[in-house]
Amino acid sequence: MRPEIHARLYGPWRASAPKPERSALTLTAWALWLPTLVAVAGLTLLAAVVAIWGLADGMTSADVASFVVPYLAFLSLGTAFLALLAFASPLRRLTLPARMVALGALALPVPVGVALWLAAQFG
Repeated sequence: MRPEIHARLYGPWRASAPKPERSALTLTAWALWLPTLVAVAGLTLLAAVVAIWGLADGMTSADVASFVVPYLAFLSLGTAFLALLAFASPLRRLTLPARMVALGALALPVPVGVALWLAAQFG
């Protein structure tokens, strides 16, 4: 195709946008969120396995619910707290990677600490 016809049909040629760089903040956010999410997934799996084994062993559903419901409530409240904090005015002024680092630093200690404590207790 001739260049003038191409320009008339599709407009002038523009270079494609460069790929976004992986900044240090992005890598730090990944480093904070990855162990947090792995710990939450492990704790959720543990709660599900304990609930299933409890039901198979003859526990009533009320006994299982007394264990599972507080865990789910704690998980939901933590998620809601982080979501509300993400939209707070001081954090909204930050760039997205900086916001994820701040939220990851707040989210990391509790689930990772509980997972490490459980691993130390029950090996």
